[in-house]
Parts: sequence; structure tokens; C-alpha cells
Amino acid sequence: MPVPGAARRPASVLDHHEEGPGGQFALV
Repeated sequence: MPVPGAARRPASVLDHHEEGPGGQFALV
């Protein structure tokens, strides 16, 4: 899955995205 939302979000989200798409989705 792409990470357009994470790219727009602060680095914090990008860090969480490293854990997995599920974690990033939860934050979004």
C-alpha cells in the first residue's frame, strides 16, 4: 500500500509506518 498520507503527516507517522501498514492506518 502506498504512503501518501504518511508523507503528508509528520515524521512521527513515518516512524510508525515502519512498524507496518496496520500501525500507519490506525494513526490515520
